Amino acid sequence: MADSVPRQIIRREAYTTCYNHDTRCPNWVAWVLTSESASGSVEKKIWYDDNGNAMGITNFSPEMVRGKYILDGEAELPSPQFSDWDLMPDDMSHGHMCPAADCQTSPEAITQSYLLTNMCVQAKYLNSGSWNKLEMKCRDLAQKYGRIFIVAGPVFYDGKVTSRMGNIAIPDAFFKVLLCMERNPKAIGFVYANNNDPHNMEESACTVKEVEQLTGFDFFPQLPDSIENEIESKAKLNEWQ
Repeated sequence: MADSVPRQIIRREAYTTCYNHDTRCPNWVAWVLTSESASGSVEKKIWYDDNGNAMGITNFSPEMVRGKYILDGEAELPSPQFSDWDLMPDDMSHGHMCPAADCQTSPEAITQSYLLTNMCVQAKYLNSGSWNKLEMKCRDLAQKYGRIFIVAGPVFYDGKVTSRMGNIAIPDAFFKVLLCMERNPKAIGFVYANNNDPHNMEESACTVKEVEQLTGFDFFPQLPDSIENEIESKAKLNEWQ
């Protein structure tokens, strides 16, 4: 399934996105969350240099910014446009895959987090509630272990888009997988339905293998097979406390 999915790899300072010009959202966004990036003090806003250019943004022009969001001039066309996001229902929101709070190492990294290719259409109260709690948990873990590897993105069941906001696909759910190589290596996955119901972290936890089967992506292929097969088949949330 994943072999036929459109993909464009775009590397940013704090994360890498795999953009899909069909869904007009990322297939996945990957980053290393360190204790430094999780506890930085760079203000969460779009930063501009002395010439009025948004820092870290390629081929910038003022028309690329609206409010807190930035069009991505590096994305393959068609790319997300403000006209699509103007159709946002009241119960949906801009869902950062790599949150700005995980990019607090520089003004450039923070600014790049506001690119629309780092976002999906996400249920408003999932974004501000259960998903946000998972993001905060990840920052706590980065402080504890020094660094963790994260991949997050949308889930389309059976690989099919069933709903769109304008031209942007609305995911059925979202995944996040974590890998820690400090002390005893471990990995865990989470899947949250894209709705405004409360979500329990314990009930949403699953193995990385289950997320790979759901999405068709192989998240940590550079791990030795002996480690990968063992840790990706376990989902013990209590090991991450």
